[in-house]
Amino acid sequence: MFIKSISLKNFKKFSELKVDFPADITVVRGPNERGKSTLLSAFLAGFFYDPKKNNQDIQALKSWHSDRMYEIGFNIENDGEEIELYKNFESGEARLTNKTRDEKLDTHGQIGDYLYKIGALRSPALFEYTACVEHDALSKITEGKKDISQALLGLLTSSREN
Repeated sequence: MFIKSISLKNFKKFSELKVDFPADITVVRGPNERGKSTLLSAFLAGFFYDPKKNNQDIQALKSWHSDRMYEIGFNIENDGEEIELYKNFESGEARLTNKTRDEKLDTHGQIGDYLYKIGALRSPALFEYTACVEHDALSKITEGKKDISQALLGLLTSSREN
């Protein structure tokens, strides 16, 4: 599973944002308060939150600029298939479309099962620990490693403490 892009509307500090991911590994860096952690929150909400619910975690991500709830969209590629995932936390709509196979899913449970099947996405914590390397772990990449792929593999397969 390869995430090609994410689109946000009314999500925390972003009125609108689209980010394209051009490679297998993407590094997001920048000064404090530029939206790096907000982008990670958008991934977690987009993949794991049910837009029909209205709990504290979901409300905490609401736009700073609007009273409306947020929308999150992903373009994903999996084994050559083009997939779109869209969640609207204002209307409660959730939709996953496999454009290659012309398949559509529209419930949070169906979408969760599909994402698990193509990308092993079942829990926010697992996604965060395996798909994201936090800045405090970056210094460990070069410790005794011959190349970045070995270093990243070590980080991804180690425990949280390592």
